[in-house]
Amino acid sequence: MGIAPLLPPKRKKNRTLPILREVIAVLAWSYVLVKLFVYDVDVYVVERLCPAIGWVIRYKFVVLVVLLAVVWTATRKRTVLLWGLYIAFYPFIVLFYRVPLFIFRRRSWVLAIAVLDSAMSFFRTTRVNLVLLALLLSSGVIVLVTAHRWLLWPTTASLAVVLLFAYGLIIVRVFKTPAVYRTFTAILTKIRGDRSAFAVDESLRGLPVASYDTSQMAKWSGTLQTSVLYNRLCLFGARKLSDFRKSGFIYFSSVATLLLLLILTVIVFALINLGCYKIDHASFAALHPPAQFTFFYYSFNRLVFNSIPELSPAIPFTQAVSMAESFLALLLGLVFGSLLLSERKQKRMEELDDTIRRLEAEGSEMELFIRDEYQLSCVEDAMAELVKMKASFATFLYKISESIP
Repeated sequence: MGIAPLLPPKRKKNRTLPILREVIAVLAWSYVLVKLFVYDVDVYVVERLCPAIGWVIRYKFVVLVVLLAVVWTATRKRTVLLWGLYIAFYPFIVLFYRVPLFIFRRRSWVLAIAVLDSAMSFFRTTRVNLVLLALLLSSGVIVLVTAHRWLLWPTTASLAVVLLFAYGLIIVRVFKTPAVYRTFTAILTKIRGDRSAFAVDESLRGLPVASYDTSQMAKWSGTLQTSVLYNRLCLFGARKLSDFRKSGFIYFSSVATLLLLLILTVIVFALINLGCYKIDHASFAALHPPAQFTFFYYSFNRLVFNSIPELSPAIPFTQAVSMAESFLALLLGLVFGSLLLSERKQKRMEELDDTIRRLEAEGSEMELFIRDEYQLSCVEDAMAELVKMKASFATFLYKISESIP
């Protein structure tokens, strides 16, 4: 009787380094955002805790390069490179990897459809959105870092244009019939147009199934599997869209759009007011020289019809800008809120109903095609035949059929 060899114990994965990398990435990007849009937090911390090392802040770029050189020399270069890339592209990793992974682990098709709906609404106007985003970022950076009037005038004007275009796009989307869900039908219908992928091979017509050899049986089961898969996907999609229609996630896209518009309004008006202050300090009355964050705080308060003692408009132009922000706040609350949550919902409901009907009709039509083409009484019999032939998608077909009534 042989003795089983002793296997080495499995090494537990070290979770410390991934957690540390995550913390560093979050802190790094939080620092960048706070530094750019809120406050010079590094200067504040050093002045409060240790003013003697203020030179570190003044020469932080040089200090950072030296630290990176030391780390590069003292550790494995590949690890440092991977960590650097991870931190640099962290927002994209969260958006295109962490969020989809979270949805997949939740196994919620309703949540997945809601996120996909919002993403497709954005990408339908990708070119315009990217142009507006580039104009917003470039103008915002110029306002934050420069004090030249000949640069501040056109950039503050471009920020106003960005905001007006954003509001215009939302109005168009509200009254324009969306076509997000029909994408599902369009894709499946395009597949359905190629009959050769579903029909029995011409060389097998008229022959009894029992007489097929191995290669003929493979051809027959392959086209049958494709037909059943199309039928199941149509009915599965119709069921999941029906669940989505009944859920509260139908509001997800509208609420996300409204919140994004609120945030954009606060940021744009904060930058416009900051630009006006840099052009002429007398345009605002302030208790003390305002920091950049004060303008974001002021803009947020104007959006909720509030005033702050630290900052107030002092000339007609900045007073007009303040009135414009209050007007847009009223517009957002009374008009856009009702339109996005009622008019847009109605249009999406109509489109969802139409898409569900078309998917169900596609599934039913394919079931009739399977009966006539393969001489089987129903789809369930076709799935049973595929199990006998050990088809590659047989288990998957039964799995998605559990969600089909």
